[in-house]
Amino acid sequence: MPTRTFIILSTVGRLLGTMMLPVSGSYARNDQYLALIGIMLVSGIFVIIAFIYRDGLLEMLKKNKTRKKSYPPGSGPRKAPSQHKKGPPPTGGEP
Repeated sequence: MPTRTFIILSTVGRLLGTMMLPVSGSYARNDQYLALIGIMLVSGIFVIIAFIYRDGLLEMLKKNKTRKKSYPPGSGPRKAPSQHKKGPPPTGGEP
């Protein structure tokens, strides 16, 4: 998985999970069980949908990984300068 994709997915996942924990804990502490059940249902539905469409999601991530960058003619990625010495090639056998 490309680094950029990993960072985005892990950040979004952690952020949503971190936000959901205090909210659900607050609802449980204040005896608001109907709201707590609603949060659990919404998150459960999200997990089930992600599980059902996991193959398509993985293919989408793979497609983004293999997508090649296109450059206008003459402006492609720059190559490192050659480290070869100018002059005739060395002859074999001489130290």
